[in-house]
Amino acid sequence: QFVPAGKWWAGLQSRYALAGVSFFPPRIEGGPMIPATLFNSAAENLIENALAKKQETPALQVRVEFDLDERIRLKVSDDGREIPPEVAQNLFRAPVASRVGLGIGLYQAARHAEFYGYELKVSANETGRVGFELGQLPEEE
Repeated sequence: QFVPAGKWWAGLQSRYALAGVSFFPPRIEGGPMIPATLFNSAAENLIENALAKKQETPALQVRVEFDLDERIRLKVSDDGREIPPEVAQNLFRAPVASRVGLGIGLYQAARHAEFYGYELKVSANETGRVGFELGQLPEEE
């Protein structure tokens, strides 16, 4: 099911309104049609993982950005500790054991992203700056 990006963005913000997550931009009007199941799956996995870190570090800041300028990109970042390198290298290749589960959610979201012409990746991984991005791949010519 495809929905207007602005409608999906407003729904995501309302679901996490009380979770202490910052959203940028605050509002999007209309926008392109996006695959709702993909964006829900990726966003919820990434935000829930960041919020799990917040349980251990209450001052942790979680930020979600939605960029529609050049290509569609959803970014989820936090200012917590880095992902251990041995975990980061396998994150989207196979289910990865974690403290809160089997890590199968990100693996499945990455496969789902490929189906729709998107890529799910780690965009930053250092203590104080950990980020993930779901981005639309450039169209092949």
